[in-house]
Parts: sequence; C-alpha cells; structure tokens
Amino acid sequence: DARLVLADEPTASLDRAAADRLIADLALLPAEGRTLIAVTHDAALIARLDRVLTLAEGRIVEDSDG
Repeated sequence: DARLVLADEPTASLDRAAADRLIADLALLPAEGRTLIAVTHDAALIARLDRVLTLAEGRIVEDSDG
C-alpha cells in the first residue's frame, strides 16, 4: 500500500491488451491517495496522466497537463 508508485516503462514488454489493463489499474491510484511517477514512451499511458514532464538531453523541455 505504498503512497508513491514508481514505474519505469511499465507497458514496454506487454501486448496492447495487457498494457491497456495495466493503464486502467494505474489510473485508479490517485483515487486511492497514491502518486504515480512513470517514465514511458506509451502515448496511451501519457494520455491518462495528470501532469507530463518531457525531457530532452537530461533537461525538462515541457511541463504540461496530461
């Protein structure tokens, strides 16, 4: 029951159906009082996030609402 969940490319090795199920589960975390920090290239996951930081060459180049 961690309040902070760290996920490094959580959908990378999953097929689309499994990735979509995981994304749905991750989307429930805020309602449970948890925070998700994810590193991902998955557009479907990015679309479900409240805040997105885009990095390039180790620097934040964009900070936007998901």
